[in-house]
Amino acid sequence: MKRLIYLFLCGMFLNCIPVYALNVSDNFATRKIKDIAVYRKDMVVAIKYENDSDVKSDEVKYIPCTCNRKRTRLGEFETSPYQMYRWHPLNMDENGKRHYGQYCIRFDDNILFHSALYNEMNNPLSLDISTYNGIVDPEVESQGCVRLRVKDLKEIYRQAEERPIKVIVTDEECPVDRKTLVNEESFELWSSDTDIAYDLTDSEAKTILIYSKINRD
Repeated sequence: MKRLIYLFLCGMFLNCIPVYALNVSDNFATRKIKDIAVYRKDMVVAIKYENDSDVKSDEVKYIPCTCNRKRTRLGEFETSPYQMYRWHPLNMDENGKRHYGQYCIRFDDNILFHSALYNEMNNPLSLDISTYNGIVDPEVESQGCVRLRVKDLKEIYRQAEERPIKVIVTDEECPVDRKTLVNEESFELWSSDTDIAYDLTDSEAKTILIYSKINRD
């Protein structure tokens, strides 16, 4: 409720701003990504960073994800700076409803890294709650793409804009237990009766999003 009140007050104060999120800069770590592994069976993504002068071994960040244990194709792939989309239409669900994704990065034909699903294009407050909460639920599978939180995607997106990144999809066992990752990560899950839900990076969460109108007619 406090978030909604804050959003409303910001919108009333800056009603000249159109109904779009302001661009917010994020200070991501400057560590260079070496490659990304998708542990298909375990629903975990591992981001491996190149060696730092002060670090003897590669540093790896393990992140829970949603993918598909059959449709996310096994193999080695590569991202392309020319196949990335800030917002992008995604597949329709079983009810024929079109969904959209943020920070979409194609690495294998129709398979992308992207956010949880959204019900409207260019509207980060139209988050589909079930697909966002599904990132921490190993029983939830995508149609093939790899879903991550915006916080994790933006780091990949910004580096993939500059150069191709190697992506390995494997059925090998993940070195880290997924349950441990979910417990350690600060996932803010949303209830189904929430009026407005969003998936923001840390800096965006601090400044929230400023909208000119929260309750649409």
